[in-house]
Amino acid sequence: TRGMDLSFRKMAAWLAAILARNRNGSVKILDLCTGTGEIPRHTKCISELLHVTVDVTGLDYNEHMLAIARRKRLNGFVRGDATELTTPKEGFVAFGENTFDGVTQVFGIGGISEPVKVFRGVLEVLKPRGTYLMIDMHRPIPELSGEMPFFGWWLKTPVLEAYIYEKTTLPLVLERLWGWRDTTMCFYLLPLVTYDDGLGQCWGFETQILEVESHRWWFGLPIMPVAKIVVKKVAISTEEAKARKKILQALCQQTCE
Repeated sequence: TRGMDLSFRKMAAWLAAILARNRNGSVKILDLCTGTGEIPRHTKCISELLHVTVDVTGLDYNEHMLAIARRKRLNGFVRGDATELTTPKEGFVAFGENTFDGVTQVFGIGGISEPVKVFRGVLEVLKPRGTYLMIDMHRPIPELSGEMPFFGWWLKTPVLEAYIYEKTTLPLVLERLWGWRDTTMCFYLLPLVTYDDGLGQCWGFETQILEVESHRWWFGLPIMPVAKIVVKKVAISTEEAKARKKILQALCQQTCE
């Protein structure tokens, strides 16, 4: 990624620290698919810089990655299943509803076969008005293709960007190297997820930011589109929950087909 993944993880850390600054100086954050713990490490640094308290729980399925993360002299790394955040399972942690002020997930959703389960779990463990940041790959958008200077001109290459994504990024980088899948639809399924808390209140996501930008990973060319989305947990009506659920089911069915 030519160092861009570090930038994305720092972005998540800054978000956590700013949440703390806006919420009386202290928040609890869940970092999903934490891997080797880079987001918690950066969050510690930035929170100290801003004089706020950020209690980060780094969750991952892979014990080997967690072992590396724990060498960074940080606490709070746990083994868990991102698709079963609130369901107790032997050997995995589970959380109660309304536990975290924020959830971050940077390049993690592509390795999970049932992303909607993750989104529902995130919605449950977030406190009301809690924030969720997700960053991952996105299919190129021709009208928003990357630009690069070329003898005094700004050149766009939407055809090249689409070709490389289909012929190289998907089969070689995402599938073969990362064991990933195309995560584009995740950014549009996420805002449709809802749940009923059993007390007569339905909850859903309100989109704060959605951005797709082509980054310069390969040979300095702006041909690697990455999406960032920030959503907030909000109360919604029963009618709105039913409408979102209907659209979600239709999109999931289309995706499977």
